[in-house]
Amino acid sequence: MRNKVLDAVRGLGILLVILGHTNGRPQLLMKFIYSFHMPLFFFVSGYLFNVEKFRKFRWRDFLLYKGRRYIQPYFAFAFTFYLLFVVLPEARAALGGAPVAIQPLEKYLVGIFYSRGTAAWLPVSSPLWFLTALFMTELFFFAVLKLTRTDLARFWLIGLLAFLGYLTSLKLSVKIPWNADTALTALAFFYAGRVLRAKGFVSVPIGLRAIGAAALVSFFAVRYNHIIVSFDDNRYGDGLLMYAGALAGILLAFALAQRLSEGRFLRFLGRNTLLIMGLDFAVLRLVNILLAKVGPAWLLSFILQVLIISLVIVGLRKVPSLYRLYSGKVDG
Repeated sequence: MRNKVLDAVRGLGILLVILGHTNGRPQLLMKFIYSFHMPLFFFVSGYLFNVEKFRKFRWRDFLLYKGRRYIQPYFAFAFTFYLLFVVLPEARAALGGAPVAIQPLEKYLVGIFYSRGTAAWLPVSSPLWFLTALFMTELFFFAVLKLTRTDLARFWLIGLLAFLGYLTSLKLSVKIPWNADTALTALAFFYAGRVLRAKGFVSVPIGLRAIGAAALVSFFAVRYNHIIVSFDDNRYGDGLLMYAGALAGILLAFALAQRLSEGRFLRFLGRNTLLIMGLDFAVLRLVNILLAKVGPAWLLSFILQVLIISLVIVGLRKVPSLYRLYSGKVDG
């Protein structure tokens, strides 16, 4: 049976992803969202990671299983939109917002295989960077499981890898393919999710004192970290403020999810986060065109995006083969 709180918190997280990408959203709101929304997804992924199941997997089995779960939909979405750019000039104009592609189409192809999550490299599918980053995060964690025997050894090794990931943000001027640098930093949140699963975190009510403390920490982290945190760009600013703000934001998200867990629409979004990430930028471009004559209307844009994406997902679910292709759903 699915956990309602986990579905709700993922629903909240994906709403923040859509809102964070919406044109015209307030800068302070964007800085708050970016301080924790991607760490939230890494945390939940770690929470759901079945150590007992995957510990028995061989490397080949694990790669195939996770490849189908994340890499199959990554390439399915990426090449779908790439073909739109190449084959249909009208679609290219609509989705790209210009009569012709801004960059050479070969560059987009390189962007797909490199998994560089910007509009210059992954047209209309930039949020897909998260799928390769999560794939690499789980790959690193699987390696840690194979290499360590005790919780203490696992803790120190993951801490070392996360610190190495943070160093890459300071020392490297280019992204590592498949967002492996981001994955190293994300390991800390993934592992935190795994550890707190053993403590039954989701089922423990989060009270007002904890909410107040988390809100205060989040406020100071957002206020005093000098940049907008971006896991996609491997840009974190002050490391301590980044981690503090992310963990505080995660706590706030779970506190809200506990109170909204009966919301069916929110849980529907939470069950389809991967599809929403794949559709997000294409629908955003479409809504931008629809609202071009309206002027700045970020809240209306956000609402329209959520409605359109939801309708597309409902349609996809009526075609099981396409749904499996784009969602990466696997048995077991």
